[in-house]
Amino acid sequence: MKTFFLLLIISFISAASYAQLRLDEDFDYPVGDSIGAHGWNWNTGGATNRILVTSPGLTFPGYLLGIGNAATLANTGQDQYKLLNGSDSSGSVYCSFLVRVDTARTADYFLALLQTGSTSFYEGRVQVRSIDGSGNIAFGITKGNASSDTLVAGIWTPHSYSKGVTYLLVLKYTFVTGSNTNDQVSLFVFDTSLPLTEPAPTVGPITYSSQDATSIGRVALRQGTTTKAPNCVVDGIRVATSWFSTDIDIVMAVQGLVQGNATITDTALVNVRSASSPYGIVVSNYKAVSIVNGVMNIADLGLPNSISPDNYYLDVNFRNSSEFRNGVQTWSGTPVAIAPYNGGSFNFTTSLGQAYGSNQIMVGSTISAYNGDTNQDDVVDGGDGAEIDNDASNFEAGYLDTDLDGNDIIDGSDAAIVDNNASNFVNAIIP
Repeated sequence: MKTFFLLLIISFISAASYAQLRLDEDFDYPVGDSIGAHGWNWNTGGATNRILVTSPGLTFPGYLLGIGNAATLANTGQDQYKLLNGSDSSGSVYCSFLVRVDTARTADYFLALLQTGSTSFYEGRVQVRSIDGSGNIAFGITKGNASSDTLVAGIWTPHSYSKGVTYLLVLKYTFVTGSNTNDQVSLFVFDTSLPLTEPAPTVGPITYSSQDATSIGRVALRQGTTTKAPNCVVDGIRVATSWFSTDIDIVMAVQGLVQGNATITDTALVNVRSASSPYGIVVSNYKAVSIVNGVMNIADLGLPNSISPDNYYLDVNFRNSSEFRNGVQTWSGTPVAIAPYNGGSFNFTTSLGQAYGSNQIMVGSTISAYNGDTNQDDVVDGGDGAEIDNDASNFEAGYLDTDLDGNDIIDGSDAAIVDNNASNFVNAIIP
């Protein structure tokens, strides 16, 4: 049985990619406002054709952005950029948005990512061009700033799209190590629905000897060249480091594992609960977690994209096995904002008050959730101590609920944790 559960744990191991949301922009501002009044910054074009908030906004099946108004771009004029919430220099950056092209010309880009700190180093540029003058258009993707980029083979969609139709586009910029001219760009174009998992791109991945970005920290809207650029409407811009997933990252230390300086893999269960009584479970999920020196990183815990934007309590349980569990149920100190595509993050180790009722303990310099509730009755008491004493007397070892410090040995160190917690009347504290 012990071997089975160890294999179960190993089977759930996954790499921690720590998805991050960098921007959600729905242009939910008054019609007629310049987007410059709402966090955007102009970098070229002066006051010519300022980019304005227009109505109505754009929508697309399954895409949960586009709830406000939109921004309308002319074929020449002011260019604007917006800072992202952080920057990235490794992995991939995804920029999704809705677009309706009303007029297309020979070819120009209208949306791009910008290198951190730059107002001109556009890296990953979404192009559009007219194909035959009859309303058919093609979208394209280029990587760098060279004027010859549009001459690279394979940058255009292999089939045409139509003016006046709303499409969902995703620009993907991937950092590649080993050179400063080998990063990749891809473009996804969707006309009917949004796939839940990342498909093959419509165009790319493309790479060529054009200077790579050192990091991506901005997104830009561009009104380019009069004879080349489109007139279009853009809405629902999202920049993130993952595909369309609602993931949350949680950090929690576990008392016994910190005391035992354990570096192991285990499992955790997270219940996302309503912030209102009776605090019902909205969704539950569990996964294998990497624990380093007793600190548990629950990375990219998946939540359904259909979750309603709201504030929720996080109810975290160390170990998910129905047979082997010993964590004291610990809730977030306050409800946490969660929305589709934006699970966010929560760190229990930054203060005792991150747990409801400050129900944590300082172990050395690490704020930790209690464990020792081996019979899972939400109280650490003599019943838990008896189970540990029995296993220690029988020289039990391995992955058991009575092993509190993660060393696979049931002994006096585990008993001491339970004895101290019982003496201090440790129990689950919930709203």
